[in-house]
Amino acid sequence: MFTHEVGRAQGASRLSDRVSYEPAGLRIEAGTPVGFTAATWPSATEAGVEAPLTPWSADRERVFAWSPGARTFTLARSERNAPVAAAATITPAGNTAAPAPLAADLDGVLRLFRQRESVPEGAAPSHRATGDVAEDAAAEEVLVFGRTLVVVGARFYGGRSYYSVALPLAEGDAVLDLRLADLTGDGKREAVLRVRRAVTAQVQGAAVSSQREMILAYTVTGERRGRVFAAEVARRVGDRAVLNEVGALGNGAVTLRSGSAQGWTAATYPFHDAPPQGFFPLLLPWEPAQRQVTYRWAGSAFERAP
Repeated sequence: MFTHEVGRAQGASRLSDRVSYEPAGLRIEAGTPVGFTAATWPSATEAGVEAPLTPWSADRERVFAWSPGARTFTLARSERNAPVAAAATITPAGNTAAPAPLAADLDGVLRLFRQRESVPEGAAPSHRATGDVAEDAAAEEVLVFGRTLVVVGARFYGGRSYYSVALPLAEGDAVLDLRLADLTGDGKREAVLRVRRAVTAQVQGAAVSSQREMILAYTVTGERRGRVFAAEVARRVGDRAVLNEVGALGNGAVTLRSGSAQGWTAATYPFHDAPPQGFFPLLLPWEPAQRQVTYRWAGSAFERAP
């Protein structure tokens, strides 16, 4: 019903988050790292599993509450880590006047991101989109570097820091598309990505390698920052495939259609696995109830509409 990674160890380095249980849910707080730094932290994540909280992640604390409609625990509120400035100012001794606000330095913010995430200085983002995703009405830049989504903006965090999240991708997986759409209906757009993952599953005792495509949506504003929607929309093995169609995105809803199958029928389709934790399943074209499905935002999570 719920999965959240709360610790990692690598050699002598380790980090363990603090977990406490409340009447209606649970609280996770960033632990104190031993040996790990932002530069050496292993950022890879498993599909459907949130990474541990760290002193350098976007949030230092998260509280999850049970959602009967989604039948899982969803993020109720969070507290951010203090932003790390790309540059610092020093007030001379004896000068009690507050320093003037720093001008936005997006190049400096991206340099900070590259240093902390070990991104080569010359590396360009594979995908880029511009739109209002957070805070005031000013537009932000949403970028994908490798397996990391990053948001910067002239007025985002005062133009002095960034938000980033590790995508649930492994080496060799890929981001295929990035767009912005207001999925939750709050007037701010979500970052919507289509990704491709290589997945090996056991089918009748044999390992079968497949290519799976997923839609992932991340919100950057408010207390529920992070992934708010995930669904598998395509599965391929060789020249055989099930390909869903992505319909309307926005106004508090996501609509998916079962699309078509190539080389498979209801009788020959070999997979009967459950979707990863937190993902909606691939729609199968031979299932009448799955020809078109709409998922609606219910305030804390997306739920399948009747």
